[in-house]
Amino acid sequence: LACALLAATNMDWLIVYLSADMALFFLYKIARKDFFYYVNLVGPFRLSCSIVERFAIKTLANFTLLQNARNPCECGGLPFVSSLVISLAASFVSARLYSSHYEGDGDTTKLSDDTLKAILASL
Repeated sequence: LACALLAATNMDWLIVYLSADMALFFLYKIARKDFFYYVNLVGPFRLSCSIVERFAIKTLANFTLLQNARNPCECGGLPFVSSLVISLAASFVSARLYSSHYEGDGDTTKLSDDTLKAILASL
């Protein structure tokens, strides 16, 4: 919901949100010395494989709530749960931004505040 509302409101805000979320995840993995993926590679392949794998698993965990990502070798429990909390909070923030900043194009109609409240209540 947060991504859809941010994309409709301002694509730059969506890019900032997703980049910050991914950066926090990467920093967490680096701080815990758990960034390199457990595939036994050497040299630059180890780094590139780890970046692609961490990016892919974080994206899957964010958009599909993939339960396998709770494994400590993937996202881990704390990043998985904190990602859920952040995305829930971002839904409320993006709804507020949408209601105050959405300008729309000629083809679409802006969602009413009552509709947004009903959608947010269902979360």
